[in-house]
Amino acid sequence: MPIKIQLKDIFLKLYNFGLLEKKKSEINQKKIRSIEWDAVKNYIALNSTFLDLGCGSGYAMRKAKKEFNCSCYGIDPNPGKYGVNRYTSNSFDGLNIQKGFSEKINFEKKKFDIIYCSHVLEHVNDEILSLKEMKRVLKDNGTLILGMPTSE
Repeated sequence: MPIKIQLKDIFLKLYNFGLLEKKKSEINQKKIRSIEWDAVKNYIALNSTFLDLGCGSGYAMRKAKKEFNCSCYGIDPNPGKYGVNRYTSNSFDGLNIQKGFSEKINFEKKKFDIIYCSHVLEHVNDEILSLKEMKRVLKDNGTLILGMPTSE
């Protein structure tokens, strides 16, 4: 196992262990994701095909479906393990979520109008390959929404 992965797993355990109770963590996660959603939702057209890379528990997919009637798809290496509702729901409520990685997106070329990828690229093994895959499955006039952490 590469050292990068081992350290990441250790830090995730340290970060999640004992710092916040599950309810408080859920409240904070929902606040953060809601602010982020409000910042990007103007770039999403009605009835779009929407891919959420690193979809977690499907929060953005639910928002896209409810607010814009999007056909939603999600990919995550650990569906449901992270994100809003990870503690309160064991169900994806009919969401089309598959286990996978951004370096190999299991969809045909030019399928999606929108690709939403929030706080993912800093976790992948190959950023360039991930971006190439996003380009491959994004329609020519599609929109790529990338969210990255920052200290500012």
